[in-house]
This record gives sequence, structure tokens and C-alpha cells, in this order.
Amino acid sequence: MGRLPTDYRLRLLAEGRQHLETLRMYMSIGDFVSAPSVEDDLVSLNRAVQYLLTKLKKSVGPEEFRRVLMEDGFWYPFHFVNEPNKRVFFRTDPNAVDLADLARFIVKSGTHAVDTYHARARYKIMGFERGLSPGGVRGLYYYKQYYDPAMVMKAANILRFAHNYMDLMGGKESPATKLGLAKGFIYDRDLV
Repeated sequence: MGRLPTDYRLRLLAEGRQHLETLRMYMSIGDFVSAPSVEDDLVSLNRAVQYLLTKLKKSVGPEEFRRVLMEDGFWYPFHFVNEPNKRVFFRTDPNAVDLADLARFIVKSGTHAVDTYHARARYKIMGFERGLSPGGVRGLYYYKQYYDPAMVMKAANILRFAHNYMDLMGGKESPATKLGLAKGFIYDRDLV
């Protein structure tokens, strides 16, 4: 779709918030899924998407519901600044999954986590920074870049290991622990 101007993204974000507030009102009137007295944004988004999926499934039936989610995709109405106009396509039968799980998947899907990882890589490793062109020479980018391309792969492997197995973000468990590949964090003292 290309880059969107910031003011357009902010307008979409405001429209998404307004749409969420309207849906919250409809959900409270229709008594859709007993709402907790205080809910965080993620729970609220999950409930709102589940409400939209329930309405869609009731209005079109299971076969059309399957077709719409697999071929047309689900347009996510609650825009994020970094992911405006998000649309989620399903590659497996959405009728085989509970609507609450579908809603959680739709809310969590996107490229933000991948973009964050790559931004961290560019920030942490000097050689991954976007190159600066030397003055007067077009097409050459070498400032702060690795001269030996093999170094790029070595640095990427170190960063991947650190991200997946070590406590970089201060979370409860590492990505490797969540997948069952490790029993816990690997600390600096364990590497020596």
C-alpha cells in the first residue's frame, strides 16, 4: 500500500478508537460476553473483535463466514499507528476454531513484532544501521557497514541467539522457553 502520511495514520487511529467505543456501547446493551468491571486494552480489543466475528457469522452463515475470512480477509477496524488498514487472511478453516481464539489471533497478528525485532537489530548492531552515503558518490553506502559480508551472518546469529534464549527484554520467559526449547534464560555467566 505504500507509506501513509502521519496525519492520515493518526486520523485512522482516532476513527478506530471511536469505533471501539461505539462497539463497547453496543456490547453492553446487548449483554455480549459479561464484561469485567475493569479491563485492559487487549481484553477489550479481543472482546470487540469477537463481537464482530459473532455478528458476521450469524449474518452470513458458516460457509460464507469461511469464504470471507479465507478469501477476502478480516479488515481490522481498530487501527494502530504502525499498522493502519490491517487485514488478516486465514489459511486454515476458521470454523474449526473457537471465535474467542479467532479474535485473539486477529488482534495479535501483524508485523509489529517483526518490525520491532528488526529495529532492535539495527539499533544494537552498528553494522545493521542504514548506511550513510559518502559525499559526492552516488549509490555507494559503506559508512558503518561491515566490509566482510560473512560478519553480517555471524552478528545476526549472535543477535538471534540472544533474542531467543537470553533475558534482553526483562520478561518472564524467553521465546525459546515458550516453545519448549529451553528450560529458562541463559545468562552471561553461562556463556563463559
